[in-house]
Amino acid sequence: MRDDHVTLWIAYLILCSASVQAEESKPQTTKKAVLEISKSDGFKLSDKAIQTIGVMTQTAEADYQIILPKEALVQSLNEVAIYRLRNGWFKLIPIEKPSYSGAQVTVRSREIKSGDRIATAGVALLRVTEMQAFGGGQ
Repeated sequence: MRDDHVTLWIAYLILCSASVQAEESKPQTTKKAVLEISKSDGFKLSDKAIQTIGVMTQTAEADYQIILPKEALVQSLNEVAIYRLRNGWFKLIPIEKPSYSGAQVTVRSREIKSGDRIATAGVALLRVTEMQAFGGGQ
């Protein structure tokens, strides 16, 4: 079922990133899931895309550390990371070695500031979205 959801999300991204053809008398419009990208800041998503992905967040109450559900982690071959939402920008940030306790994990990163929102659900689809937006793996 999870693979079907990812496939549907990829199809949504492709459809939304294409321009809508308009008649000459009407202005041309676009529907985009990814509104902006920046190597330094990350990427911004439309409200509809955030809802479709099912992103949920938890607010950091202190600098450098937060306790999250294990599902918030993004694991790759070389690192473990989380998605931070700051000023409307999602950014994958690396974390130090996580500390597990049951279904929870304590993560530490110098890039976590009090008030940042950390994605706790929808992270796999955020990763797919990021890879699509930047044209492949980062």
